[in-house]
Amino acid sequence: MRVSSRGIVARQIRYGDNKLVVDVYSRLEGMRGFMVRTGTRPGGKIRKPFFFPLSQIEFSYERKTGGNAEGSLPYMADVKLAYVYRSLYSDVRKSSMAFFMAEVLGRCITQSEPDEGFFERIWQALQDFDRRQSGFSDFHLFFLMEIISLLGVCPRVPDGGGGRFFDFREGCFVPSRPAHGEYAAGEAVSDMVRLIGLHEKENFPAGNVFTRQQRQRLLPVLADYCRMQSGMSGDFLSMSVLRSLYEEA
Repeated sequence: MRVSSRGIVARQIRYGDNKLVVDVYSRLEGMRGFMVRTGTRPGGKIRKPFFFPLSQIEFSYERKTGGNAEGSLPYMADVKLAYVYRSLYSDVRKSSMAFFMAEVLGRCITQSEPDEGFFERIWQALQDFDRRQSGFSDFHLFFLMEIISLLGVCPRVPDGGGGRFFDFREGCFVPSRPAHGEYAAGEAVSDMVRLIGLHEKENFPAGNVFTRQQRQRLLPVLADYCRMQSGMSGDFLSMSVLRSLYEEA
């Protein structure tokens, strides 16, 4: 059955001379892989720039049903950009954030079940992020909170504002230091409590609400928590680039 959908590109892998394997978070099927035959000529219908990290695309494909639902990846067809980013790739601060967010999306979200609410929030938020000329320095933090919520492991802040430590394994705030070494402590814990409260009120607030030092504390805590709760192996390769290039915006 031929279906049409929208999707956000998480990553691409070259496959042979003129093919790509593309992981896309789609509105209809959540995260899944597709095969793409690419063209190199200016008039080619499907071109590799369509599949930059976080590209927003419209496409069609043949959805397999019944006993043929598993197996080879479907081929994309009729691909076009649904939204053309104006500054996401040209602004070095935004592009470093975009590559990091795309890596988080592609490595932490593996399920094929769709979540249209999550999809629409991210779809619209990325366009707003692209249009902002300032006040976008916190965006990746709230993006990580969206990923944590999609994973179903958003911590609950207990009455009284939480504990002195945040346990990555249990996903909760605790009053005493965990016996294992996978936890956050100090000012990062109070920063996280504040972030959770802000995210509950507004998914992606307009403007910056954290200082540069607070962002530097929050980023590794959120990244480690996402990595652990998703079962991901290794570290986020793009995080070091983000931390070295990121400047106050």
